[in-house]
Amino acid sequence: MVFDKGVSVLERYSHVKGTDLSEKEIAKFLKANAGGATWVPDNNSKERRFKRSDHKAEATYGKVDDRLTLTVRELSRRDSGN
Repeated sequence: MVFDKGVSVLERYSHVKGTDLSEKEIAKFLKANAGGATWVPDNNSKERRFKRSDHKAEATYGKVDDRLTLTVRELSRRDSGN
């Protein structure tokens, strides 16, 4: 986790053994980071991407350090256009 002023702005989830996260695990992690919004798949790239309906966060599922990882990050106001 990465914190900014005591607030988590980036979280990564993966299995220590490097195995894939299940669809259920991905859904659970996204739900935990929904902040009252919903996640929408964004299938316009090679890796799996998700956008939050309030445009305050995004998530990707792809390789990080040779391990499939779900990365959820907060978007700054500059990034989200707010």
